[in-house]
Amino acid sequence: MGMKLNKPFYDYVMSYRNKHHFLDESAEFANLVHEDLQFPKQTSDFHTITDYLEMNPEYSIFIDVFDKIWAKYTEECGHN
Repeated sequence: MGMKLNKPFYDYVMSYRNKHHFLDESAEFANLVHEDLQFPKQTSDFHTITDYLEMNPEYSIFIDVFDKIWAKYTEECGHN
């Protein structure tokens, strides 16, 4: 039985932030999340996060990026 980590998605996605000049899609998404004061920072619940992203148009171009980061998050942090 694997141990489940309680790391919120917000904390995980912050590892993608790039404070330098080069930005890929993942870094752009992470920077946007970082700047969003309303982002649900304490949750690891997929539905809570996706509902939030879908209700905020600035994230619409990042849905595919979110899906890729979420897949890595669930793999590395043990969430289902």
